[in-house]
Amino acid sequence: MKLNTIVVDDSSIQRITIAKLISEHPNLLLSGDFSNALEAKNYISNNAVDLIFLDIEMPHITGFDLIDGL
Repeated sequence: MKLNTIVVDDSSIQRITIAKLISEHPNLLLSGDFSNALEAKNYISNNAVDLIFLDIEMPHITGFDLIDGL
């Protein structure tokens, strides 16, 4: 069984790097990648997510704020 995984990071380079690593892992499935926490929160509210690679310092809503809101 593969884990549904998302990446949340305001840096596109970081998102691409992590997405590449996820694609190479046999037990992970990249379900989405988001440049901010608000987009991720909207996605999570409508989709099952098992694992989040989450940046902490992002504009407007931090990674900690996202976790608190879940």
